[in-house]
Amino acid sequence: MAEPLTRKEIRVLELLAAGYSNAAMAEKLFVSDSTVRTHLRNINLKLGARSRTQAVALARQAGVVR
Repeated sequence: MAEPLTRKEIRVLELLAAGYSNAAMAEKLFVSDSTVRTHLRNINLKLGARSRTQAVALARQAGVVR
């Protein structure tokens, strides 16, 4: 991982791993859908992931989420 994930990005990854949709994450985090999409785009860039599933798998492999 070239650039470290922010606390908010890690929280989004945790919710993603738990099966939350973008809308559910936005509601839980009190942010807009657009903000969640931005976090997901940044997560994918930082992890080198091409999908939500791959982002979670890479984060688990790196010990970022369970």
